[in-house]
Amino acid sequence: MLSRLSRIATTKSMLVMNAARSFAAEAQGKLVSVKINGNEYKVPEGMTVLEACQAQGIHVPFVCHHPRLKPLGKCRVCVVEIRGDEFPIKTSCNTKVEEGMDIWTNSPKARSASNEALKTLMAGTPIDTKFKTMEMDEVLTESADDCYALHRDMSRCVDCKRCARACSELQGMNVLENNPQEGGFPVVPTGYHLLKDTECISCGQCNVVCPTGAIVEQSHIPRVKQAMKAGKVMVMQTAPATRVAFGENFGREPGEITTGKMIACAKALGFQYVFDTNFGADMTIMEEGTELLERIKNNGPFPMFTSCCPGWVNMAEKCYPEILPNLSSCRSPHMMVGSTLKTYWAKKMNLKPEDIYVVSLMPCTAKKDEIERKNMWLDEKTPFVDAVLTTKELGDFCKQEGITNWDNMAEMPFDTPLGTSSGAGDIFGVSGGVMEAALRTAYQLQTGKPLEKIVVDEARGLDGTKRFSVDMNGKKINCAVVHSKFARELVENVKAGKEDLQFVEAMACPGGCISGGGQPHSNRADTIEKRMNAIYKIDAGKTLRRSMDNPEIQTLYKEFFEKPNSHKAHELLHTTYAPQYVRSREEKVEEPAEAGGEGGEGSDVGEDGVTILYGSETGTTAKAAKALQSKFKAAGISSAVIPMNKIDVESLPEKKKLVLMTCTYGAGEFPAMAQEFWENLSDESLDDDFLEGVEFGVFGLGSKAFKQFCEAAHQLDERMEELGAERVVDCGEGNEKDPQQYKTAFEPWSKEAVEAFK
Repeated sequence: MLSRLSRIATTKSMLVMNAARSFAAEAQGKLVSVKINGNEYKVPEGMTVLEACQAQGIHVPFVCHHPRLKPLGKCRVCVVEIRGDEFPIKTSCNTKVEEGMDIWTNSPKARSASNEALKTLMAGTPIDTKFKTMEMDEVLTESADDCYALHRDMSRCVDCKRCARACSELQGMNVLENNPQEGGFPVVPTGYHLLKDTECISCGQCNVVCPTGAIVEQSHIPRVKQAMKAGKVMVMQTAPATRVAFGENFGREPGEITTGKMIACAKALGFQYVFDTNFGADMTIMEEGTELLERIKNNGPFPMFTSCCPGWVNMAEKCYPEILPNLSSCRSPHMMVGSTLKTYWAKKMNLKPEDIYVVSLMPCTAKKDEIERKNMWLDEKTPFVDAVLTTKELGDFCKQEGITNWDNMAEMPFDTPLGTSSGAGDIFGVSGGVMEAALRTAYQLQTGKPLEKIVVDEARGLDGTKRFSVDMNGKKINCAVVHSKFARELVENVKAGKEDLQFVEAMACPGGCISGGGQPHSNRADTIEKRMNAIYKIDAGKTLRRSMDNPEIQTLYKEFFEKPNSHKAHELLHTTYAPQYVRSREEKVEEPAEAGGEGGEGSDVGEDGVTILYGSETGTTAKAAKALQSKFKAAGISSAVIPMNKIDVESLPEKKKLVLMTCTYGAGEFPAMAQEFWENLSDESLDDDFLEGVEFGVFGLGSKAFKQFCEAAHQLDERMEELGAERVVDCGEGNEKDPQQYKTAFEPWSKEAVEAFK
């Protein structure tokens, strides 16, 4: 039973093999010799054992690992045997290869340890229920308990921390965090709030990396089926990024262009019309390009931020309401198509708007809450877009209805008149594409001549931040393209007056829509790049490359909108923004045990109290900090437990008694929630007597299987002494390899700490 589950739980890891082989072939630098299962290989120095195995096509199971996240080694399903090592059983995802290493993935010791780790993950939960969702075959119904975009079912959570890591490492949002309380869900939204009340932007990256279906998109399949039964005129529109990923639902390669078969699937499901959201992208360029030129003419307000990404708009409304006047007023492309369908097209077809049911096929989960914005409805009862199916959802829908004969499916074209688009519309699907598409048209409208090169190379690629300038009739237009967490960094710079920019494209997801929260899940390292290159290939193959040259766009404006930014265009193609309510991170909805009140998180403990600072990656260190607080309380010592990322280093001299507890993450690094604290504490400008008069103790958690055992704790210990603090208890080392894991060392150390701080 367990070996079968291990195969199911790790099916996805097989997908990364080709990517890993490519990585090995292209890697530059020193090669080291290793043995894997008795065979010798040359692999690049710096590779992890997992990558080295994958490069040779050798299967290693894993659960918590994902190629876009830092290796954690928490699930321990990926363990291998390193023969000759003091601690031979090691997690392969975060162990680097070394010269002469003798690796065994299939030895009895390795298999036994991996299976035991999987048993531990499954403890207390129906195994089949969890792991049959590894490929997300089930479709969940909508739940009002979460948000419009995402559904959380923590009964399926195996505590791999992928979701929280994606939220912090990829997105910089830190909405999901480890729960330090025993017996609760392993991962919780900040403040124990509902997702809709947090800074969650509905990007869905947590869903993309979740291996078990504990976080999924809110399914709109039931509402679509209901509309079909009601006899609505079923219309689908498809976003540019869907056509380079949809085939993955049926085992095709990432980046395979499947536009025709995607349309055929929609028609087979019962959609009478299928239009192209790329047409809406061309409309967006006409409106947004004109808006940019108006701002250039009127000298602002700058920078003008794009507005086609609803995840980014959510971020602006929730986190940076002061920049809302800088957002383009343009609706996103699919909302423009929706409003055009229920006005212009409805009249042409002699249909009532309420009889038309518009479904957007999107790579994006945030589109699901975008369609609920009432300022983008025709009236109180009629939304312009009725439902959103993600790329992944449409694949699920097809499988439910038995539409799976992919190879024999004939390709079909888009319907007209909203089915013709330029290459500029296609590149909306990748980071930098909106910027490039806008410049292709805006430059020609402003200067009367086309760009020297139709391809704007400076806007292309997967870099988090791209900057360049364009000269328009002697006026220098400074441009920037940002995505994921880099959007926040740029906005902070704009707020601080550190940027001189006129035009900024911002996308919530890494690489843009191609890696949106609704795309098919993949553990391959090359998936995003393959999808991106396919988008560029589609653009290069188009005769039309500028939105302004699209004849159907020209007809639409002539017959209906008159001109870009006209009164009717503003009514149907533009929108307004307003700050969204977000509950404070400090405002707890449901107080966890020991938190709040005297001795709770963030409370004032007075001069005789102890402040316990912790840095945790998986929640274990947080639990240890709470356990220490309980011991202090039993001894009559007041204490406060505070995450390191919530303390100002400048306030440390006021905390006369400090305990610092941290795990060591990755290759000797601090956990994410302690990195900023450590950077500030390491600042060389701090005086040598900065912490004079402060008493301290440090306790570290880690595994002696790694050379960097408790390295972060020892760095803290040394730095505190360098800054003049007095060590009253020696640095403790909690080893997860001990019989009681960290508690073996923690129990005697905590007794010393209690005595030292009395």
